[in-house]
Amino acid sequence: MERARGSIRATRLGSGLPATTPPRPAPRPAYEVADPVRPRGVVDHTLAKRQVIAGLRTSIAPGYDLQTHLDPDPYLVRAAAHHGETTERTCPWCSAAGLAHVKYAYGDDLGERAGAARSDSELREMAHQYGEFDVWLVEFCPGCGWNHVHLTYTLGDGRARR
Repeated sequence: MERARGSIRATRLGSGLPATTPPRPAPRPAYEVADPVRPRGVVDHTLAKRQVIAGLRTSIAPGYDLQTHLDPDPYLVRAAAHHGETTERTCPWCSAAGLAHVKYAYGDDLGERAGAARSDSELREMAHQYGEFDVWLVEFCPGCGWNHVHLTYTLGDGRARR
């Protein structure tokens, strides 16, 4: 049996579009959310934090610059000062009291509002205005500069928007 010879066209089968055209993402299906303000899909990053701390403690050697791991972004420092909530928890690195929590909102629905620090009241309002977005709760120690993602979760009413 002889194989047919010929060139393979650079088009997607059945679409007629050139292969360089990226596929369109499928629209997210709308789903019912009983309470848009109630966190869902919660991920606790405590194990990752413990691993980082253990790695920092075992890698300390003479001449080792610890500040490379404890040097917070200037935007995080400002966000903690203006939007952060001081907690009663102690810093896992220096054991100082007053660890701050800063919440950031990310998501395709947010557009230019994505990536900004938000207060709890802003997040409650946004949960009714947007279909779905992720919240990253970052812990920050103003004393030593320790910072790490503590929790991530999803908020929103589940209705897809443009």
